[in-house]
Amino acid sequence: MTSKPETAYEQLKDRLATISDLGSVRILLFWDRQTYMPRGAVAGRAKQVATLSRISHEMLTDPKTEMLLDCAGEPDPSSEEGALIRRARRDYERAAKLPADLVARTSQVTALAEAAWVQARKESDWSLFAPHLAEVISLKREPPSFWGTRIIPTKPS
Repeated sequence: MTSKPETAYEQLKDRLATISDLGSVRILLFWDRQTYMPRGAVAGRAKQVATLSRISHEMLTDPKTEMLLDCAGEPDPSSEEGALIRRARRDYERAAKLPADLVARTSQVTALAEAAWVQARKESDWSLFAPHLAEVISLKREPPSFWGTRIIPTKPS
């Protein structure tokens, strides 16, 4: 007996489920970093989180995702399928404009910054966190230029 081939919608749903699973693993790594991980392992864990972020981004922005979105059609907008496709298309279009290395770097720098914040707060020493915050802000200012929008500076130049 042969099995029925998966529709584009079913393939898209499977792909999005895998991307979601990768996000769940990133959350698990964050929890582990908060609860059990030795302090000296922060840099390694930050690299792991960056790798998962990059892989998730690459799966979402892969041409196969775009093809599946196109082949899935335009189901009833009020249906579950319609909502999933609308959300996936929006996520795809937004992510496709960002380079994978920017996504990975942002994840890695944010993970390192969070660990630095915990240490700075514990020692009441802002200087431990300040350079990390500056780097996070710098990276977070990059995506709008890829999306075609402009960030209004907080201070006059």
